Amino acid sequence: MLRRHRPWLVFLASWVLLSSLSILWSIATPLAAAPDEPAHTIKAASVARGQFVGDPGPEGSKVSVPQYIAFTHGQTCPANNDEVPANCIPPVPGDPAEIVGSATTAGLYNPAYYLMVGWPSLIFQDSTGVFAIRIVSGIISSAFLAIAVMMVAAWRNRRLPMVALATCITPMVLFLNGSVNPNSVEVTATLAAFVAMLSIVRYPDRSLLTQRAVILIVSAAIAANMRGLSPLWLAVALFAPFMLASREHMRELLRTPAVRVAIVSIAAAVSFALIWLRASNNFAPAVELPDDRPGVVDIGASPIVGFAKMMVRFVPHLQEMVGVFGWLDTEAPIQTYALWALLMGGLLLGSFALLRGRRLALMAVLVAALILLPALVQAAFIMTGGWIWQGRYALPLLVLVLMAAGSLLARPFEELPGFARARIAGFVCAAWAFTQLLTFVSTINRYATGSEGSWLRMVVAPDWAPPGSAAALIVAFAVVVGVIGVLGYRLTRPVPDLRS
Repeated sequence: MLRRHRPWLVFLASWVLLSSLSILWSIATPLAAAPDEPAHTIKAASVARGQFVGDPGPEGSKVSVPQYIAFTHGQTCPANNDEVPANCIPPVPGDPAEIVGSATTAGLYNPAYYLMVGWPSLIFQDSTGVFAIRIVSGIISSAFLAIAVMMVAAWRNRRLPMVALATCITPMVLFLNGSVNPNSVEVTATLAAFVAMLSIVRYPDRSLLTQRAVILIVSAAIAANMRGLSPLWLAVALFAPFMLASREHMRELLRTPAVRVAIVSIAAAVSFALIWLRASNNFAPAVELPDDRPGVVDIGASPIVGFAKMMVRFVPHLQEMVGVFGWLDTEAPIQTYALWALLMGGLLLGSFALLRGRRLALMAVLVAALILLPALVQAAFIMTGGWIWQGRYALPLLVLVLMAAGSLLARPFEELPGFARARIAGFVCAAWAFTQLLTFVSTINRYATGSEGSWLRMVVAPDWAPPGSAAALIVAFAVVVGVIGVLGYRLTRPVPDLRS
């Protein structure tokens, strides 16, 4: 019985632990300190009240929300300056629960994410509601990560795929999970859909096909309806794995009822996303953008300029995918970037050195998509919307590249001596936990004392302190990442077939 239920025990444990990290990030991040969070928070609260779009206005869609939600626009004073601690954030004036008019630049966004997370604003009457929305978002995002862990844990030769999955969970992913932003669910749901596709194509098992198909349907349907570019990223996640399948295997899959139901269901979900995108004109600028508006960069420039700038900024965008927090004002410690450069570089170098045939072609296609698709999107948008790109927008593509590399290199990795495999897995688990903690502490310190403040001052005499104190959050975070590191290492150990 224990073996039969083990996969779901893995899911439950992973969900609880990853949700805990997301919740700690949500508490440690000051109000409105996550990227574009005021716009998404207002959108979530308005959708919860039946305002799916709002009325058009010069600053975005006009909606009616509680004062504590509307005032998040006035709480962004630490943004864009890492020397400013979060004690500058003013309290909500007047009655926090009073319904007032506001505006959001996310008004045209697909309402799916906001329907899932906005309901706590109907319960709470003060800024606690913002933290509650963050927590709900983090729990949902963590569920998709946990589903991916559960599926990878059932793979043959799972040691390197688990390492790759850990590499996918960058500090930026956890930070986004702890904020109000559809980018978080977009990344994690796309990852879960891709892992389900790899499981179906690379590890066929009739006893698991229905379960994997259900996971694929739910993950893909939600991923497709998060942001305007989500259907594009999802298309890569769904179609790329078929490069590994023979025609005979493809025909066999298409004859199964579970796969047919999945195709129809996902097509319906993607159709809704595309219809909403077309009807709302989501790619149009959300606010009026005169050429001389402060902060609008390169509006009206040639698409060639947009493409070239994206090529030049590819490495800085990778850095943002690992961890540049706040409103791109707070960098992670250098140790964090060094570890992820080592992990990502090792997976990519191993892929292009060891893979051949279809496997090498798949990696080439995914890497090309990571480099070229964002550049083409920015090139197409720059004439009407200017320069808008942030590294986190391409996080769904990065996790596809890393997860594919881990899966395709699994067998060559198993040819290493046993002690080498164990040491690599142990190093990754320990280093992952350490750098996640280091990044968490560094980011809290930035908001507690400013970037120039000491960690001692953060604990004993901070300018700003998160709910529950910085010390308590840091201790809790250390415990959780420590447990994840230990259990993650155990999951990399070979075990008998879980279904035997």
